[in-house]
Amino acid sequence: MDSTLNAETSGAAGARIALVIGNSLYGGGEEISGTRDAIDMKDYLEQLGFTVLEPVLNGGLADMEKALTNLKSQIAGASVVVFFYSGHGYQVNGRNFLMPIGGSIEPSSSLPLQSVEQILIRAPEALKLVILDACRDQKKLPPEALAGFAEPTKPPRRIIYAFAASSGSRAASGSTKDDRSPYTTALLRHLREPGLEIREFLARVNADVTRDSGGRQRPIVVGLDELPEGFFMRPPVVIQAKISKADDDLLVLLHGEIALAASRQRERELRLKAGDNPFALLVANGKSFHNNHDWDVTEGWNYEMKLELPDGTEEVFQDNGESTPFKDGPHHGQVFVVARANLLVDPETAKVTVKDKDTTVWRTETPFYARDQEILYEKSVADLPIDLDEVVREALRVQDPLLQFLVPVITEILRSGQFLGHTIADPKRTFVLVLGNKAFKELVDVCMNEHQGDRIGDLKAGMSQVLSRTGRPFATFDRNLVACIQEEARHRGWTDPKPEEIFVWTAIDDRSRE
Repeated sequence: MDSTLNAETSGAAGARIALVIGNSLYGGGEEISGTRDAIDMKDYLEQLGFTVLEPVLNGGLADMEKALTNLKSQIAGASVVVFFYSGHGYQVNGRNFLMPIGGSIEPSSSLPLQSVEQILIRAPEALKLVILDACRDQKKLPPEALAGFAEPTKPPRRIIYAFAASSGSRAASGSTKDDRSPYTTALLRHLREPGLEIREFLARVNADVTRDSGGRQRPIVVGLDELPEGFFMRPPVVIQAKISKADDDLLVLLHGEIALAASRQRERELRLKAGDNPFALLVANGKSFHNNHDWDVTEGWNYEMKLELPDGTEEVFQDNGESTPFKDGPHHGQVFVVARANLLVDPETAKVTVKDKDTTVWRTETPFYARDQEILYEKSVADLPIDLDEVVREALRVQDPLLQFLVPVITEILRSGQFLGHTIADPKRTFVLVLGNKAFKELVDVCMNEHQGDRIGDLKAGMSQVLSRTGRPFATFDRNLVACIQEEARHRGWTDPKPEEIFVWTAIDDRSRE
């Protein structure tokens, strides 16, 4: 059997002890599935790391009482105690009784459920789970007895009662002595599922039985209210997540919740439950620029993360991302999904398989205009046909006519890139760029070259706005360039993408120090 089944539960340290009792041979040719249920439950609990005491199979009252005495001696310091009973049971005046094999059918010859409770309270800190797959059809009950169990009003602390049927109702047996009962079948279906919190475990069992019986049998649970969160019959599967690169930040989502953020820590254990564990990676890319100016080239993102699986293998998620994301686009100053996967945990073996891995999410979910970016146009500032004297003079006149004496100084700085012998930005190594999807290159060529006069006018206006601090750099240039490109696309009959879905962006790229 897979060794991963022998993991301890989360919570208090201590032994995990169980006692199972199964009675089938009640005489009169009647055989129910009690012993089969108990044997299978014993096997499953042992696989989960429980110490299962000598089971009672077709036991009389003395056998059942002896087993309880043995249980009493074993549970000091235990963290979990399970008592499982499958057989006949009934209630008299609100008291519940488990029916042994042989002897007379009356309360004095049956085991009071209260006797089990009195044993279990001797392990006050342990979680005690009492599973009662009982209340079969039994025609020879005492005259004052009622079929079905009475629901305890308030169990002692940390005792949970799981009844196969609601108060006063009967529970079905297996169809033959070799078949499990519907309730035990549902219990064993979910018992070994990793990461199934006990509330969810019992809820699934009850839902299965109710559904499969067409609503005729409705299991109930009593005592969950005071139970702390985070108890598992079989703990979650643990994998290790290690982030080695994250520019700017990488978020790990598990079941839609943030499980790890690179800005706070780079390594953490992730806890998986049986079945599907939806997994996603998100990059948080700050709105940053190479030289901290919003007219400069944007800074990009990348990431690398490894998952260490229980079998010793690694699953790597990585991407070099984008060196220059589209300015103010979906990956600049945004949080976005870069990868998805499903971490599938086998309910029985706990083997983890990475399914549906997709590290291209950020590409496929990116608008067309921001994909496949290239430099569509570049020209150095020194090669621009612009009269710098005119630009500077106009800008300073608007700001303050008295500053006209600064015109030659500022003009020389712009022309040479030098100030007091230091290079600020070499015009020959500083470029005006237009960037966007490579599919737009021909449209950009038309609007930058055939409409050069308009572009130079827009550029001069932008430079004047920078010098006079009256507007954002290139705002007018960008707006009019995009309008020109969209109009050219309409003229050419573009439909995919639609002209109104075409965008480019511009930047100044200072390569003086390269």
